[in-house]
Amino acid sequence: FLPNFQVHPLKNKDPLLEKLPDVKLDFIDHIVGNMPDNEMENTTKWYENTLQFHRFWSVDDSVMHT
Repeated sequence: FLPNFQVHPLKNKDPLLEKLPDVKLDFIDHIVGNMPDNEMENTTKWYENTLQFHRFWSVDDSVMHT
């Protein structure tokens, strides 16, 4: 996995997890999201600040065409 990876200290501490079926999810390695115009940077900052994620690779309309 990525260097310095550590299990989040709250893993399995949510009381709702005991009531839900096990999904065999060990970790999240990436996130894909679609945002309204001009909202991607704010959303990215939220993930960085709140979940301590970092931008590893990014795709925008200059390299992706649909």
